[in-house]
Amino acid sequence: MKLNKIIYTVTALSLMLITGCNKWLDVQPETTISERDQFATESGFKDAMLGVYVKLSDARTYGRNLTFGFMDVVGQCYNINTADANYAQAVKLNFLDPSARKYVDSIWQDMYANIGNVNQILSHLDSTNIKFSGRYKNQLKGEALAMRAFLHFDLLRMFGTSPALNPEAKSIPYVTLFKVKVFPALTVKEVMEKCLADLAIAEGLLAEDKSIVKTYDLADPYRSFTRHHMNFWAVKGLQARIHLYKGDKPAALTAAREVISNQATHFPFVTLPQASTTYNRDYTYANEHLFAVFINNLKSLSDAHFLGNIQGGPAILPLTETHLKTMYETAAGNSTDIRYNYLFGATGSAWATMKYSQFNIVSNNPESDYLRTHIPLIRISEIYYIAAEAAPTPEEGTAYLNVIRQARGISQLPLNQTVTTLDNELRKEIKKECYAEGQNFYYFKRKNAGKITTIANGSLTVVPANYLLPIPEVEKEYGDY
Repeated sequence: MKLNKIIYTVTALSLMLITGCNKWLDVQPETTISERDQFATESGFKDAMLGVYVKLSDARTYGRNLTFGFMDVVGQCYNINTADANYAQAVKLNFLDPSARKYVDSIWQDMYANIGNVNQILSHLDSTNIKFSGRYKNQLKGEALAMRAFLHFDLLRMFGTSPALNPEAKSIPYVTLFKVKVFPALTVKEVMEKCLADLAIAEGLLAEDKSIVKTYDLADPYRSFTRHHMNFWAVKGLQARIHLYKGDKPAALTAAREVISNQATHFPFVTLPQASTTYNRDYTYANEHLFAVFINNLKSLSDAHFLGNIQGGPAILPLTETHLKTMYETAAGNSTDIRYNYLFGATGSAWATMKYSQFNIVSNNPESDYLRTHIPLIRISEIYYIAAEAAPTPEEGTAYLNVIRQARGISQLPLNQTVTTLDNELRKEIKKECYAEGQNFYYFKRKNAGKITTIANGSLTVVPANYLLPIPEVEKEYGDY
């Protein structure tokens, strides 16, 4: 597989696996390639940036925990067994229990480790005398700045107070240097501002090339499959996401509209034949990804959590037919939803998502390989949901939401929705659309909701403290948390 060849050129990189945010600063790295050699050529910089993307695929972060695993467990997307050793406490939002704390601590550690990798690249880009070909120095710097914002923002969404509750609350450090230094915890507002500042620079640097390359480019391998790079449109989508989280709906709508105006060109909606075909079915709607993570062992990671259910055995992340029909509102006439009909499988009464098990994907070309190796991290449907919530009137917001409903094969809502009814419809659509992608918890936290809707259509009562993942104890020795 050609994509694998691109990704695994990074295995000998001198990228640091840093053990924390501030704690790691007392540790000198052991490397297999010296920094001087790694950043002596353009290809070395490209390999280093690819290494950042590869690290995203780790099961401790976006390869599982921050997508279909831990974050969707706490987002109440599964019917977790009360005796389950992995997630029984996490689903109760009991983050201090050791069974949950192990996920929380590893997420913090790995995310800041990758931020360190990004800052290492940025440091060398700013000091190098290498002459880069074409636009590549700007592109690499733009991608690195955008990744720094992306990683910090997700850390904020987990470890920081919701801005709807208190934007001045202390949250996390925003690490911008690759050096021995203790970075102070900033307020929620300050972290968001730093994210947006990095993205503003990245947007300018990446604006030279707004194309989305969906194939392998033999002449320029780094330019292949640009959906798994922080490309220009991923930057715009992330800006929209952050502005909405911040509560700045006009700015969120402006960014969202820019992406939406280019949807047909760059992010065409999945068609019914693509979503329903027996072979090479598009389970994640690949053309709709603004940004996705490449995970070479995605099927095995997914099967370990879901496939046992389909085969009649135990599943770590279980689902029943009743849950599925409730989520997709089949009793209300929505049984034509392509997500309901083609993204789940069953044996008897046992059900599970097939999004990442990828049945009947024939690995005979790079494009079909893409279908079975990616989890979306920003998708076009989210941009429409942002526009729907940020629109100045419920009528305009409903029109944005109806675009996605129509694309998924269900009836459009009447345009005379109220703010309350539109918000309720958005809540339901986000769970349908982003199931097993780790976004549900963030939605309820952004709203500072007093209840989180469960998979069985019940609700879990929460207080603001339940939305805060605890900062690792070892970090408190070094920072002002």
